[in-house]
Amino acid sequence: MSNDILISNEVEATLEIILPQCKKDINVISGFCKVQTLKYLDSLIGSDIKKRLLVRFLPSDISSGATDKEIYEYCKNHGWTMYVDHTIHAKTYIFDKIKCIIGSANLTNKGLGISDDSNKEASVCFELNDDSYSKILTLYKDSVELDDELYNYIISHSDDEEVIKHRKYLFKEEKIECLFPEDFPTGNEDMIELYNLRSFKWLVQFLKQKDNKTSYFGEITAGIHNAFVRDPRPYRKDVKQHLVDLLYCIKRLNISEIEITRPNHSEVVKYIGR
Repeated sequence: MSNDILISNEVEATLEIILPQCKKDINVISGFCKVQTLKYLDSLIGSDIKKRLLVRFLPSDISSGATDKEIYEYCKNHGWTMYVDHTIHAKTYIFDKIKCIIGSANLTNKGLGISDDSNKEASVCFELNDDSYSKILTLYKDSVELDDELYNYIISHSDDEEVIKHRKYLFKEEKIECLFPEDFPTGNEDMIELYNLRSFKWLVQFLKQKDNKTSYFGEITAGIHNAFVRDPRPYRKDVKQHLVDLLYCIKRLNISEIEITRPNHSEVVKYIGR
């Protein structure tokens, strides 16, 4: 597939070719989103496809009608994982980590050229390499997976002062006080999934409390062991393997916030920050 320029309703025509061919996953990043357009995408998507949606979802977007508040319930009921970052302005569609459409088209009927009075949009359709795919996923770094509590907060606020409070609410740190084996990576996670793992959040929280935001492998292992709530707690060797898996995932995905070095025999882990 060459780099094809898509004008207006050519985006819709291209989606009708690409979406039925998807086998694994779809990532959509869009400033605005309408329920009818999301339903249109679903009409072209097969079953057992991982679907993720990242939208701006500002209170003012909802009150103005640019984005439908109903997309959250729709996502919950139709297999979409919805993320929010109210600085998002990108319009990006990724299919099976390979094919990609990037341009000016929001996930709305007017944006994709479905409406009779559609916008004049321009996009490019091309194939991604692994580095480009990882770079696009960094758009999710400051996003938060939407849940009922955050959804209710967003839709109940509208003025500028409350939007500022909303930003503080959106990026509040989740305090992780206990861990389970299922909180650790299995080896198939991508960057978005890693950022949302409780074990990764726990590690960031743990490192921030240390001098120079730095800790050794053994100290982190002890911290994880103490955080497990199951009785009896797992063997220390099992905890070490959980940490090995987590650090390997961080290195594999080149997570810039975490620096991992081995100056002697033990790994040193440091939180650098965003």
